[in-house]
Amino acid sequence: KEKAFKAQTEFIAMGHPLLEAVINAILTLYAKSAADGATFIDPEGKRDGILWFLEAEIKDGKNDIAGKRLFAVYQDRNSTLSFVNPAILWDLKPEAKRLENSEIALDKDAVVSLVIGEGLENYKKELLERRQRDAEIKRKYGIRSLESMILDSDVKISEYETRRMKGEIIPEATIQNEVRKKEDLERKKQRLRREIEAEIHLYPTDPRILGAVRVLPGKVHGDMVSDKEIEHVGMKIAME
Repeated sequence: KEKAFKAQTEFIAMGHPLLEAVINAILTLYAKSAADGATFIDPEGKRDGILWFLEAEIKDGKNDIAGKRLFAVYQDRNSTLSFVNPAILWDLKPEAKRLENSEIALDKDAVVSLVIGEGLENYKKELLERRQRDAEIKRKYGIRSLESMILDSDVKISEYETRRMKGEIIPEATIQNEVRKKEDLERKKQRLRREIEAEIHLYPTDPRILGAVRVLPGKVHGDMVSDKEIEHVGMKIAME
């Protein structure tokens, strides 16, 4: 980050146009490969099932994408479904041979239903909380600022009318200019209100299945099995 502040360097992270373009290019080039599926080995020998990857979007009242998220769902041999971190793939080992047929029933509908009913609803709540905070800022500063300017304009128009009634010559064009200014401010206020309402009106789109991975348990030697208690002690010592 320190180097990014120098004139000839630029910090590239998530959201940067270049990185987003690279990600989109990768997704486009390898979309078919992902859809074909793959086989991975769990080195710890614990998982034996299907790992589903789905992409879903939340849109707002303007039909703009409010957020996009990658979901990973693990389906075990008993067809029990649970959400897992998509990064779990890094802990698995790719298998050269891809299984043509899986002995586990692929329940796509159940996976999609889980993502819609739980995953997307929770994600929608996260986005809504964020958008409501932004909306409150717009109401507090945007709407109130416009209301203040409308009030000032209204006062000016009243003053012009009062001065005219007292015999002062006030050009009609001056009054009409202020009237048009007030009307323009009122339109901006209504437009901003509609925009705020549209931004907090969120709805999910149907999830899209990107691919599925068959996870097979690998052969594990006794001394290679992970022990949560030992890991916890190790982390505690490291933190000290």
